[in-house]
Amino acid sequence: MQVLILCPTRELAIQVSEEVHRLALFKSGIHALPIYGGQSFERQLAGFKQGANIVIGTPGRVMDHMRRGTLKLSQVKMVVLDEVDVMLNMGVRDDIEIILQDAPAERQTVFFLRPYRAPFSSSSKSIRATRSRSASNRRP
Repeated sequence: MQVLILCPTRELAIQVSEEVHRLALFKSGIHALPIYGGQSFERQLAGFKQGANIVIGTPGRVMDHMRRGTLKLSQVKMVVLDEVDVMLNMGVRDDIEIILQDAPAERQTVFFLRPYRAPFSSSSKSIRATRSRSASNRRP
């Protein structure tokens, strides 16, 4: 395995996996495997045996596989933490640290934060309202 993508929820892991599969259609030799709770270990083990080089999973299931010895991170070249802010708010910081410690020190680590739109959308509404009032208060 060369890439590990950690996601806070199984729904996001499935979504990311679907996107990786779409992108992999244009590149041969890429096999992505989603691993998350609620899915059988046997199915996931079969994916490992097929030679998954991208694993997309939740911290809990990744840790389960690490404990069982079915997931080794010694060859990982990149770790992606998707919605890392959500994972930290969920209280899985210790799990993330253990996972990162198991991966080689010489790797690329990428962090993505959950989009936060509330302040921008409320600011943009305020700006539009101010602009509208200013325009109506102008004298011709």
